[in-house]
This record gives sequence, C-alpha cells and structure tokens, in this order.
Amino acid sequence: MVEARAHVEKIQRERFYIGREERNPLAEDIHQAISYLSEELDSKDVHFLMELIQIRKIVQQKVLGEHEKNVCKNRIINNLIY
Repeated sequence: MVEARAHVEKIQRERFYIGREERNPLAEDIHQAISYLSEELDSKDVHFLMELIQIRKIVQQKVLGEHEKNVCKNRIINNLIY
C-alpha cells in the first residue's frame, strides 16, 4: 500500500506538478489553446444553426399537426441520443 501511494505521489509531482514550487509549463499552453479555440468558434455557424432550428419550429407549427410535430420531435431526440 505504501509503494502504491508513493507511486501515485511521484506521478502527481512529476506529471501534474502537484506539491512543487514551480508551475506546470503546459498549463499556460493549455490555457492559450482553450482561449484561441473559444475565440475561433465561428459564431456565424452557430447563428445559422439557431435560425435553422427556429425555421423548423415555425414550419411545424404552421404546417404539421400536433401529433406529427411530436413524432418529428421524438425522432430528432432519438437521433441525437443514438
């Protein structure tokens, strides 16, 4: 048990810099990568998808009956889950 704990602590120190004075050099790289990714996500694509969803809802309300609307909704949910 002592050897296992020592092994885990060694990994924590060497790989994740837990319990060390210095900061993990990869932490800043990861932070910058996440910041860059969030800035580069194209909001136009997201806006397009939201508009498409809104149009689909309007078409369902105007053209389809409630029963067909629920069938479509369940089919979409099932496709997303599976």
